[in-house]
Order: sequence, then structure tokens, then C-alpha cells
Amino acid sequence: MNKENNIAFIDAQNLHLWTQTENWKIDFKRFRIYLKDKFKIDEAYFFLWFVDNEHQSMYRKIQRAGFILEFREHHSNMKWKKKWNVDVDIVYDIMHRLLEEDNFDKIVLISWDWDYIKLVKYLI
Repeated sequence: MNKENNIAFIDAQNLHLWTQTENWKIDFKRFRIYLKDKFKIDEAYFFLWFVDNEHQSMYRKIQRAGFILEFREHHSNMKWKKKWNVDVDIVYDIMHRLLEEDNFDKIVLISWDWDYIKLVKYLI
């Protein structure tokens, strides 16, 4: 029996907002195990808005849990002057994998909003 090779793309800002709304706290290790057990996720990409030295311990915690961190690129002068969504980066990475790599079986997209609806409809 062939092993599934599934990939997860996680919008960290949306995940944070969603869990905060529900008054939940994320245990990253348990969340990563859940993704592996439930959805057979081999690679889980955790998209964040920018690198901030004040959050280095959080980044290490997420990486130790088995997530691959992806940061949105912004000029340092723009750090606090714009919305930090990573939607475009996630859509680009998914489309790039579909067109260039195609070395996976399924994609799991974790978000809280409808920003990805066109992508999801296209993929279906």
C-alpha cells in the first residue's frame, strides 16, 4: 500500500485570530501530530507575516513541533504600516507546487476566512 504524501499550508495569522476568538491555546506539538495522524501530512508550512526578534522563542517552538516556517517578505520600514496577510504567498506556493513539482497527493489549507475561496474552487 502506497503511503500518502500530503502537504499543509497554514495561515498563522488566521489560525491565531480563530483560536483567540474561541479562547483556545494552541499546543503546536499536538497540532502537528493531529495533522500527521488525521490528514497524513508530511510537510506542514506555517506562514507568518514577518521576522521579529521579539518572537524568536515562539519561532523555535513552532519549528521544534515539526512545522516549516515561511515568512512574508517586507521592507523593514513597512513593518507596522500595512496589513500582514500572507494569502498571496500561500496561493503562490500552492500554484507553484501544482505546476512545477506535483510531488504530493493532497493539500490541506488551514485558515479562518474566505480569502482562499477562489483557489479552493479552482482546485476542486
